[in-house]
Amino acid sequence: MATIEYHEFMRAAGDRDEGFFEMANQEVVRFDIGNSVSLELHQDTALHDCCGGIIWETSFCLATYLVRHLSSRFERPLKKMKVVELGAGCGLLGLTLACMECSVVLTDVAEVMPLLKGNIDRNKARLQVSESVTAMPLDWENSAELNSVCASGPYDVIVATDVVFAERLVQPLLDAIAALSGSSTIVWICIQERSPEAFKTFLDRVHVMFTAKRIAVSDIEFADEEVVLLEIVPSRSGEIQGRRVVEDGPREEVAACGTKTANSGDLEKAIRKRARGLDESSGRHKSIRNKAKSGTEEKQKDNKP
Repeated sequence: MATIEYHEFMRAAGDRDEGFFEMANQEVVRFDIGNSVSLELHQDTALHDCCGGIIWETSFCLATYLVRHLSSRFERPLKKMKVVELGAGCGLLGLTLACMECSVVLTDVAEVMPLLKGNIDRNKARLQVSESVTAMPLDWENSAELNSVCASGPYDVIVATDVVFAERLVQPLLDAIAALSGSSTIVWICIQERSPEAFKTFLDRVHVMFTAKRIAVSDIEFADEEVVLLEIVPSRSGEIQGRRVVEDGPREEVAACGTKTANSGDLEKAIRKRARGLDESSGRHKSIRNKAKSGTEEKQKDNKP
């Protein structure tokens, strides 16, 4: 079974977009974290009804950012710090944090669990992180699943990548983040504009419930201008009302992220990027492309685009 290393493969690819497209065709991707530590993640393009079967570029981007900066954001050691990942997919981001000695819960919809648990098991044996990482099913609209994940919270850190793709799921996502958060939780979300409506709604609502700012990713290799990385914390000026926080402070930082209106060419480009690496000749990615192209959100029942 062929294994490729992310950084080496992308540097050799020449064209960034084509590199990501081809990488998603690979069965196994290795991600070198540093200090002679690496992960090996299996991908499964046969997962037709959700997009958790391959690793998206925003996962690589946020993992790289947190390897560099996570420890500097906390005064206490990372060991046993509680982390939850939403929409974990293949598990690259959460497993990276587990290798940094965080205690991590990786979540995704039920269809992704066999792949996710398989990657956890494979990397537990290699990296001996058996006590620091677990997987749990979580559909953001399923209160029983959310309560189960909340039982281990509140979490010190919440991470998620490419989780803004259907407008009807924006509020359930934000409510899940609020339910899993404590007063000092830091949330990092890395996204690209997959659906203009969902993207705008997310940016409109996130600063109503939280305080958020955009983080520059220009120093992260292979991250392009379409990547949006947000750091989100509980509102310091708001008043908690159940799960919601009403903020009375400035909102310009999040609004500055931009909410461009995509034309059909922009949307097709986003669809291609979101479906990159799923072999067009086999038709494996048609369901993903058609869902995005038609804009029929009701057909998207998973928590990954």
